[in-house]
Amino acid sequence: MKLLHLALALISGSLLAAGATAQPLGAGHASLDANPAACPAACATSNGPAVAALAPKPGPAFGKKHAKDACGKVWVPGRWEYHRERVFVPARTERVWCPPEYAYEYQCGKLVKVLVHAGHWKVVVVEPARYEMKRCKHWVPGHWK
Repeated sequence: MKLLHLALALISGSLLAAGATAQPLGAGHASLDANPAACPAACATSNGPAVAALAPKPGPAFGKKHAKDACGKVWVPGRWEYHRERVFVPARTERVWCPPEYAYEYQCGKLVKVLVHAGHWKVVVVEPARYEMKRCKHWVPGHWK
């Protein structure tokens, strides 16, 4: 088994030096499925379909977006996708001190200062709650198509 891995490493090194690039392997590749008949003969070798899948295949030129394997599947690389999303923004509030209120009244013929409302904290809405459209991004991983 170690000899097989060594041979594959040597083959891939010589092919990479010759200008070929290795293709990414992922779930859904026909040569990795349980049914080797699903993959055309180009993927199969005398050592079995898994060895052919590990061997590097000539890749696209630098700058191309998609790479095809021998089975006709296309590798779509991962990317960031941007979209606009409706987001709830809660109200912004502040605590405000309301001082005590006094009034002057006559009691028994004398002018007296009387407490009408005690001092207290009051919550005031500075900005009301609202919905906003925000630009969001999320990562879409690469996959075989």
